[in-house]
Amino acid sequence: MKKVSVKRSKATFITVGLCLILTLIFITGCQDQETEGKPKEETSDENEISEGSNEKEDKKEDEEDNSEPEIDYQNVEPNELGEIMILMYHRIGDEEDTWERTRENFREDLERLYEKDYRIVNLMDIVEGNIDLPPGKTPVVLTFDDGTSGHFGYKENEDGEKIIDPDTAVGIILEMKEKYEDFTVGGTFYVNYLPTPFKSQDKYEEKIIHLDELGFEIGNHGYNHQDLKKISEDNSKEEAKELIQEELGLHQKYTEEIIPNYQVKSLALAFGQWPQGDKLKEYVYSGEHNDTSYEHKAVLNVGWKPSKSPFHKGFDSLDLPRIRADQARIDKWLSHYENRPEDRYVSDGNNNTISIPEEKEDYLNEEFLDEINKEINLYSIEKD
Repeated sequence: MKKVSVKRSKATFITVGLCLILTLIFITGCQDQETEGKPKEETSDENEISEGSNEKEDKKEDEEDNSEPEIDYQNVEPNELGEIMILMYHRIGDEEDTWERTRENFREDLERLYEKDYRIVNLMDIVEGNIDLPPGKTPVVLTFDDGTSGHFGYKENEDGEKIIDPDTAVGIILEMKEKYEDFTVGGTFYVNYLPTPFKSQDKYEEKIIHLDELGFEIGNHGYNHQDLKKISEDNSKEEAKELIQEELGLHQKYTEEIIPNYQVKSLALAFGQWPQGDKLKEYVYSGEHNDTSYEHKAVLNVGWKPSKSPFHKGFDSLDLPRIRADQARIDKWLSHYENRPEDRYVSDGNNNTISIPEEKEDYLNEEFLDEINKEINLYSIEKD
C-alpha cells in the first residue's frame, strides 16, 4: 500500500482560507437580505421555494465546475519535471529510410504513442509552459522538416470534392482524431519557400492558412534551406550577418503575407547547423531583414535525445534536442520510458499546478514558474 503526503505552499492555504471565509460571509449576507422585511407568506410560497432551491443547486454546480480537480497522487504519480520527446520527421512516403517514414509506420507511431498514454501538444505549448493534459498523460511533440508533399496535400474523393489527402501526415493525424475522441491534434511544420512548400504545383498559400486553422504551427526552416554554418564559413562576418538575417527574415515575411500578423516563433536549423561565432548566433534568435523583423522563442537541433521539461532549470528553449523518428529510435525511447517511468513527464491534470516528487525540488526553475504563475505541489509516496 502507498501512502501519499502532499506539501503545498503557505500562500495556497491562505488563499483557500480567505476564499472560504469570504464565501461564508457572502452567503450569510445574501440570506439575511432575502428574508429581511418580507412577509412570512412570501417566503413560504411553493414557487419561490422551488426557484430558490434551483438557484442554490445551480450555484452549487457552478462552484463544483470551477473547483480545481483532485489529484490522485498514489495512482497517477505525476512528474512534471520529466523528459519530453520532440519527434523529428522528414518525408512521409512509400519507402522506409533514414529520412523517410512510411505512411503505415507513421500511423503505427501514432497508435503506439496513444496506447502508451502520450498526447500530442504543440511545441510552443511546451516552451510557454502551457501543457494542459489529463492526469497521467505525457506530452509528445511532432515536428516535420522541409515541407514535403507527404506532409500535407489535397485530393478529390469519389464525389469530386476536394478533401485533405488521408495518406499525408495531416490526414493521418486527423484520422486518429476521428478514431479516438481524446486524441489531440498538433504538430509544427518547418517549411521552406524555395522550393515551393509541400512541393505544390497549385497554390501553397491555401495550405499554410489551412494548417493554422486546424491548430498546427508554422515554423521557420529558412527561406531556401540554407546551411548557416556554410554561410558563416564562406563569407565575411558582416556579409554572413546580412545573409543569415535575409534567410530567416524572408521566411517570416512570406508567412505573414499569407497569414497577416503571424509570428513564426520557432526555428528548426537546416541541416542542424549553427553559424560559427557567438555574435552570428545572435541572429539565429532574432534579427531584421529590410522591414521585416523576426524573433524565435525556440530553436531546434537535429535530434538525438528528449528535451527536459520547461519547468526544469536545465531547459533551454533556444537549444532544444529532438529525436529522429525512425524505427530504432522510437523503439529505444518508448522502451526506455517503460523501464524507467520516473524519467517521463506525467501530467497531474491541472494546468494551474506543477506536481513533482519532493526529491526533485532542487531541479525546479522557480523563476519561470513565478513568471507564468504556477503553483508547486511537492509530494511523496511511501511504500510499505
